[in-house]
Amino acid sequence: MSEWLLSAPGRHQERDPFLARVFFSGQLERAEILSMLGHRRSEADALLQELQGQLVPINAPSVDPRVHYMMLATLRNGMRQVEAELGWLDEIEKDLP
Repeated sequence: MSEWLLSAPGRHQERDPFLARVFFSGQLERAEILSMLGHRRSEADALLQELQGQLVPINAPSVDPRVHYMMLATLRNGMRQVEAELGWLDEIEKDLP
C-alpha cells in the first residue's frame, strides 16, 4: 500500500460530457442554455449537500488524528470542486449574451 501511495499518480484525463455540451451549446437559444445550466446547478447543489452531510459521520473520535485529517481533506477537496463549478455556472448565467 505504501508503494502505491508514494508513486506518481499519473496524468488526470477527465472527459466530462457536460463540458462538451457547454462547448457546443452556443447554437442553442439563451433560454435553452440557461435551462441546461440550471439542471447542472441542481445536480451540483445536491452533491454539495451530500458531501456536507458526510462531514458529521467522518468525525469519529476513534480514528487516528492524521487519518482523520486526510479523510476530511479529501472530502473538502470534493466540496471545493463543486463550489468552484457553482461559481463558474454563476459567471456563465450572469455574462451569457
